[in-house]
Amino acid sequence: MDGINVSKAALTRNNLCGGRMRWAGTRGTRAALLTLGAAVALAGGRAAYADGAVVAWGYNSAGQCNPPAALASVTQIAGKGEHTIALKSDGTVACWGWNAYGQCDIPAGLASVTQIAGGDYHTIALKSDGTVACWGDNSSGQCDTPAELASVTQIAGGRLHTIALKSDGTVANWGATRNGQCDAPAGLASVTQIAGGYQHTIALKSDGTVVCWGFNDFLQCNTPAGLASVTQIAAGVFHTIALKSDGTVACWGYNEFGQCSPPAGLASVTQIAAGTYNTIALFVPPSCEEQLAAAQAVNAQQAAEILLLNARIAILQLGDLNEDGAVDGGDLATLLNSWGTGGK
Repeated sequence: MDGINVSKAALTRNNLCGGRMRWAGTRGTRAALLTLGAAVALAGGRAAYADGAVVAWGYNSAGQCNPPAALASVTQIAGKGEHTIALKSDGTVACWGWNAYGQCDIPAGLASVTQIAGGDYHTIALKSDGTVACWGDNSSGQCDTPAELASVTQIAGGRLHTIALKSDGTVANWGATRNGQCDAPAGLASVTQIAGGYQHTIALKSDGTVVCWGFNDFLQCNTPAGLASVTQIAAGVFHTIALKSDGTVACWGYNEFGQCSPPAGLASVTQIAAGTYNTIALFVPPSCEEQLAAAQAVNAQQAAEILLLNARIAILQLGDLNEDGAVDGGDLATLLNSWGTGGK
């Protein structure tokens, strides 16, 4: 597992019986699999534990995988670009990693924060009064929160744009819009969740459908036909992810590193997240009883196939059992009935 610091991954936390898995598709860790027994929240390459500790792994060019030593009581994490953000239980924020644009310089007096998000070079915080604070790179106006913006319930960030969901189900976008990432479709309403990719924006509606707009060169805005019953969305740089109510995952867009190819059989997923070129899922492993039942079903099917094969071989040896002048399926049925299987 190149790039994963075993000591920081805190492997003593792992619980193989009740754990959760991180499926990685990143460059350099494409086949990596890490069990995080007590993880309760994921963001690209980061995990938060129930006890408020944070572990991060992967590309660490600017120290974005080095949480401050004294950091504790964390309730939420976010990451984008090369910096990491943590929200503490007292409503304050901690940031670390690349800080060339001041994205880790938390505004003095910032408090009562309820949610955090990041763009590539800027940081976003939602306060308990429904207002939004942004800091860091503002080259495209991504930190110029609209003066009239209020009643915000969720925030998200793209590379150079910021997204806010309001309590009335409408969406506000600001920042770079060269590829239409801030041009929400006319009449868009009843939105319950938002996410931001490199230069595209995603919205989940209350009816379980997904709407995407912005940069679409890799078809990351081409929502699969018939996609419904979605409960959560996430975005990588050039790919889009949706979690369905049945616990399965749909992905579309750029797939060079397999980020849009969920592992075969992946089910019972409870949370999704995305890194730059990878997709992450928290899922509930099958119980021992479920695994045993599945194994028994496989064994029963194999036994039936073996029985049928033996019967076919016996027919070749015994010939015309029902004396109808032909060696065929009738003879096979006669033999199976004589064995007490009834053809099963």
